[in-house]
Amino acid sequence: MHSARELGSGLLLVSEPNHIPDSPGWFASDDRGAAIFVDTNIVRLRCSIAAQGSRFVAINCGPYLVISLYAPPSIDLFDFNALLDELTCILSTRVDKIILTGDFNAKARIWGSRLTDRRGLLLTRWAAERDLRIANEGQSPTCVRPQGESIIDLTWVSSDLAQRVVNWRIRGNMESLSDHCFITFEIETGWVRPPPNRTIQRKWNPKKFDTDLFRASLYWRAGNPTMEDPMSINQLVKWLDTSMEEACDVAAPRIGPRRPRCKAYWWCESVADLRRRCIRARRSWQRAKKRRRSEEIIADLGTQYKHLRKDTLRKLEIGKRKSAA
Repeated sequence: MHSARELGSGLLLVSEPNHIPDSPGWFASDDRGAAIFVDTNIVRLRCSIAAQGSRFVAINCGPYLVISLYAPPSIDLFDFNALLDELTCILSTRVDKIILTGDFNAKARIWGSRLTDRRGLLLTRWAAERDLRIANEGQSPTCVRPQGESIIDLTWVSSDLAQRVVNWRIRGNMESLSDHCFITFEIETGWVRPPPNRTIQRKWNPKKFDTDLFRASLYWRAGNPTMEDPMSINQLVKWLDTSMEEACDVAAPRIGPRRPRCKAYWWCESVADLRRRCIRARRSWQRAKKRRRSEEIIADLGTQYKHLRKDTLRKLEIGKRKSAA
């Protein structure tokens, strides 16, 4: 929750949460393996439960159908197919404004995995039949375990939202206190007029500019022009301007006034210090694996990281209990 407040995220879709508070804004699946949290201080849309499945939860959030799912690796292909059938019932009356995320524990080359397994093949065919598009970008792992890395946390959207998903990224530099990385993205809802006393900053950080992402974004936009009249000069200029701006947003962070970061009510300096140590330990462990250090060194660094993560989680629980008392 603290990381979500730092990022200014208003809608959280969670797979395999440690704890789901019994408080307003939280929605959970029947097995409590998937959850959605709506921060009404940020999200101004009316949100209500749409369906609770055995391993997923769906809410209506304004015009959007938002679904969070967790498909554990322990279920067989038959049960996984039954889960997809449950989702089919929910999607049978919807063809647009669908957002589906979760830990599917499925692998396929289409979202960057090195191979396609049986579950990934089944999921790919199911999504194609419903015209759902994968929003994952790149080949960075979403899950990092001692046994290896994988891309199993997926973001699907309906075809009408495919071009409106922006800034999709894996937050590998943020400590999630889990084997899974945080994933963030935004859905463009249209033009929002800025306040009269504030101008839009069209400046980007050149030091963090990724040329490959910039080119890839332009190639993608060029293949999907969105103009009602391709012969209109005004529409062409507007499309080019929007394409360049979106490509810059993908390639580098903007430079401008920062929003104040809000802290969770239970956050304190001791927790922050543990979190920083946890992040450093995780980075050291990941660097050792990438540089192919000895198995003994990698195992030792991995153990240190696990102990720090466990201590941080314990400290968080103590802080929350004290704040609630």
